[in-house]
Amino acid sequence: MEYPYYSRSRLLSALEDRGGAILKSKGQNFLIDPNAVRLIGESVLSLWRSAAGTSPILLSESSEGSGTGIALESNVRITEIGPGTGALSYYLLRNLQMASMNGRFLWEWQGIEIDPVMVSILRETILPLFSDSKGTTVENIEDGKNVTAAGKDGDASGNQREGSFCATLIEDDARSYLIDHSARPGCFDIICGNLPYYISTELLLAAIRCRPDACAFLFQKEYAGRVLSGGKSNSLSVFVRNGMLPTKGPTIGKNAFLPPPSVDSQVLLLSKIPLQCDPDRLERVLRCSFQGKRKTLQNSWRQFSASNGLELEALTTAARAVGLDLTRRAEDVLAEEFYNLVNRLESG
Repeated sequence: MEYPYYSRSRLLSALEDRGGAILKSKGQNFLIDPNAVRLIGESVLSLWRSAAGTSPILLSESSEGSGTGIALESNVRITEIGPGTGALSYYLLRNLQMASMNGRFLWEWQGIEIDPVMVSILRETILPLFSDSKGTTVENIEDGKNVTAAGKDGDASGNQREGSFCATLIEDDARSYLIDHSARPGCFDIICGNLPYYISTELLLAAIRCRPDACAFLFQKEYAGRVLSGGKSNSLSVFVRNGMLPTKGPTIGKNAFLPPPSVDSQVLLLSKIPLQCDPDRLERVLRCSFQGKRKTLQNSWRQFSASNGLELEALTTAARAVGLDLTRRAEDVLAEEFYNLVNRLESG
């Protein structure tokens, strides 16, 4: 069966049947273009190499967009933020289910969705589609706020064997879920999702604090450009690049969504690299450096260092030690110079 909600009328009907509607206040824009979903899905799956140290996934697509074969030898968990009605989820689940048939590995998809209407759609119409070709039934099990679907060679308790897969739907706020799990190493391999514009930064920062091996996020094109920026510095790009290497993925046109947003979107790919400095201290340094717009570092620090838990004298001493000119503005300071400053602060 194909993904059922590329049809505008079916999608709206599914929402209305459950007392829901498209909420612009929550930044809801649903993917209805199968080619766009394929581009995003391929971007997510291309990160398998970063997460597992294997060769990239090779997808063979039919004219209907159905994967026809994947062969891998690795274990990876994919976490999707805000799966909504499941367009990307369906693509990932379908391809990973096929991979479980062709390879000897364990994989897990987990979706984190806060909207009860979307949870209902995912539970009732998307997860049940994934049973193996021999007719094994996918089971939906409610455990608190979790719904688990176990497939080929797996069971509903989450026990896995070679060539198995497991899909888990978590009804929760992704921001709090990621923050709660950020201190647990190894919880996340790949984190992905079509992120709402109004909480893009909160979700992005929460995700990278979890230190996943890789991320693939769909952002408004201008926002993705800020992270990718190779010109003037900005606090977002400097913070992200401390532990992740950003690369540009495909552009997704605004007409791929219902309702169409006012601008095009961009897939942003992030691959884990060693941390250049302590992220918590870096965040505080960036806040007090960029908080004073168009001000020199010297003036910004004088005004904002205390409110960000930093001592002005320590900042100034560290800056002199690394040769940082305090008459420069934050946007003119290279990311590496901020990392050097933070490391000097930490060393005393």
